[in-house]
Amino acid sequence: MKSKKIFDIRLLVRTIISLAALMLVFNVIHEMGHGILCQLSENQFVWGITPIGGGWLVCIGPIEDLVTFRLAGGLLAAFVATISLLFVLRFGKNMTYLAIPLVAIAASQAVIAALEAFAYNIYMHSSLPHVVSGMITVTLILWLVFRYTKKEVCAKN
Repeated sequence: MKSKKIFDIRLLVRTIISLAALMLVFNVIHEMGHGILCQLSENQFVWGITPIGGGWLVCIGPIEDLVTFRLAGGLLAAFVATISLLFVLRFGKNMTYLAIPLVAIAASQAVIAALEAFAYNIYMHSSLPHVVSGMITVTLILWLVFRYTKKEVCAKN
């Protein structure tokens, strides 16, 4: 009896390794989104990245539109992830291990942008936004790896 592959563990491992590398890059992009708005307001900023907690940025000076400032980081990161995803889909043959985490990062960064802008107190003083973002990321990755594996099995039959 033939056994059918329902889950590709190698794809999952490669996807998780890609996600780990991309998360650092997109944390920097997120903070630079805030930094761009800070500089457009003719202010200076200080920023940094922590190994576990992600990034932080302090704008030194007044910001006129706080909602736009708070949206800028996540939206820039989501935009760059989406453009990168389109590039990988168009030119990257057999690069599913990169496409899957880019989908997850784009979605989670968009959610983080909305929470940071419209539920700022929860975003700053609760772990809930990061739990939600993590759940979105894990769910999307597992679902996409499963769907891709299922698609590959159907294509081989």
